[in-house]
Order: sequence, then structure tokens, then C-alpha cells
Amino acid sequence: MKVNWHFIVDTFGDTYVAVSVDNIIASSLDFKLPKTYESLGITPNAYYTIVPENSASWDRLRIHNINVTSLTFNFNWPDGAFQYKGWFYFAGQENFELSITPAFGNITIELPRNTWEILIDEPDFTQPNNYTLVFAYSDTRQIPHFRYRLTEQSSVDVLQLETSEHVNLRYHPVMAGKPWINKTVEVIEQTWSWLKTTLNGTLNPVNLAFVPYGYNRLGTTFGGFTYYGSRNIEIVATSQFGMGFDDEDTALLFHELTHAFTPLLEDLPSFYSEAIAQDTSYDALKRTDLNSSAESLEERSFEIAYEGVGFLHYIWIWKWNDTIYNNPVILPAAYGITAFLGDYMTHLGGYQAYNRLDQIFNKTAIMALDEPKTGKVY
Repeated sequence: MKVNWHFIVDTFGDTYVAVSVDNIIASSLDFKLPKTYESLGITPNAYYTIVPENSASWDRLRIHNINVTSLTFNFNWPDGAFQYKGWFYFAGQENFELSITPAFGNITIELPRNTWEILIDEPDFTQPNNYTLVFAYSDTRQIPHFRYRLTEQSSVDVLQLETSEHVNLRYHPVMAGKPWINKTVEVIEQTWSWLKTTLNGTLNPVNLAFVPYGYNRLGTTFGGFTYYGSRNIEIVATSQFGMGFDDEDTALLFHELTHAFTPLLEDLPSFYSEAIAQDTSYDALKRTDLNSSAESLEERSFEIAYEGVGFLHYIWIWKWNDTIYNNPVILPAAYGITAFLGDYMTHLGGYQAYNRLDQIFNKTAIMALDEPKTGKVY
């Protein structure tokens, strides 16, 4: 089956998508559409259903009773490119496979003609002109992610702001009123008092932003950042759909909140701050509607720790660096091991141990060490 995808992106990031499907032999086909698709049309007319995928950044398009060998469908994608901090990020909020059934074809992405710089790590593409990218693919293919900027574009990020008693939440305006936005605020408010008391924190309110996939390696290497100086949090936008619905995405939120509540830990080794963040995230999850899956998520982390025990020596690096972050095998093992350590410390001394740092480390000596500080944790 041949499937060609064609994306036309305007100067605001709004994207028109046209898909041609040829050499069809099946009577039904499935495709993934970005969660924010609009105005879907299929030619020739066909019976189809949309199957919502809870906590995913995409929904499933199922075309039924096909009796032709070729068809096309098209839709609008209002957040096809997400502007953030001087760049547009293509597919900055959604990550999905372009074909569920193995296929071959081309992916053509036409950017605005005043595009003057494109940064892309994706392999195997051609560039017939300064503003068009073409990818040839076979089998299945994730949507490409890259960033670009225009010769004339606004320098102001247009993010929606949602506020509550303890949360300032910023996100792409197209997400206003979506259930995952409301759930993000809800789970933070639901656990705020417990987090504040447990961690002896002074944070109020938290500044949280859902930012594009690919920004600062979010989505590719990290799920989120917490900046110790400002205690602001950035989480990759592809995880927003699972907030309050998916255990891993929601645990990520609590992990970053723990960092924001404990800025003193910047002076301590990475394994210690990460151990606290990992363990606290699971315990916070148990105080939400995802309580039933919190235990199994923690157990999966322990299993990863057992499997990765051979990498134990890496976690003692004072401040974790790309030796850990750039290794797809060591990184999950490091977080799994710290989850185990956090659980051990909690059972040994309770959460009160988190507030007795001088009894665990000599903080004066630690602060005198000439160690580089990243200013952010993951």
C-alpha cells in the first residue's frame, strides 16, 4: 500500500494535511490523526469512525467497507507547528505513527516561503527548495519532528494562561478547555497540601508550561525540566494528554513538582534529589484517581533497577551528565535505581528524613565544592 502525506504549514503554524492512499487491497484501514484535527473529509465518500485514544496525543481514524483501490482524506491541524522561544516546532504537541498498517510513500512538508533556518535531526530527507522537506519511508513511520524559524515572525509566544489557587499553567491556545488541561490543574490542587507538608516546601504557586516536543531535548531525552532558580517547570507537550489519566505522565508531573518544592537539593548529588522525586511521585499518585496503578508503576521501576544493577556506578556521578542522559540503556536504569533508593530512605526514616539534610550530608562542605551547577533538573 502506498500512502503519501502532504503538510502545508502557514506562517502561524496552522497546517493543512492531505493524504493519498493507493494500491488498497483491504476492506478497512486504520490511521492515526493528531488529537487536534479539524474538518476531516474523505474522497470518495466513505463510512468511517473516530476511536478516541485516552491519554494519547492522537485518535484513531478507521475507514470501513472500502471498495476502491485508492482514496484521499484531508484535515486541518491548527497546532501543526508550535511557536516557542523564537522557533516553530513541527509536530510540537503530538507524536504518532503516520501509518498503522505497513506502507511506503513520501512525507512532504511545505513550510512558509519566508523560512530561513531549519534544524533537523531526522535522517533520510531531501530538500528540493529552501522551504520544503521530503521524507521517503517504508513500513511504519513516526511523524517527523524538527524546528524552523521565519525571516519575519512575532517574538512573543502566544500561550494560554490557566490559573488556580496554586497553579499558573501555560499551554498552546488550541488546548483551552480540553479535559487534560482541567485534569492537570485538578491533580496538582488535589495533592498540593500533602506535597507541601511532606516536602516542607515554600512554593506557591507553581509555574508550569507545556512546551514543544524537541525543545531542549524534551520528548527525545527528557520528559520535563525544573529550573531551581525560578522553580518554573517545563513538561513536553506530548505528555499533557495523559495528565490525570495516565500513570506515567502524571507521575512525571509529580516528579517535577517535587524538584520545585525542594530547591535546597540543588547542592546535593543528583542521585539524592532524583531518589526523592521518584519516590514522592509514586506516593503522590496514590492520592489521585490513579491509585490502583501507582503500585504497579513503582514495581516496574524496581524491575528496571534490578535489570540495570550493572550500571549502579553511574548514578554516583555527582551531577548527572550526558554520560547518563545520552544513553538509552543507562538512563532508565538510573531512574529505576533512584526509585529504589527513595523507597528505601522513606521506609528507613520517613519523609522527615528529607528535611534533615545536614544529618545526611555535610551541607557546608557540599556548598564549598567547586562543582558545576546545571541550574535545572530532570
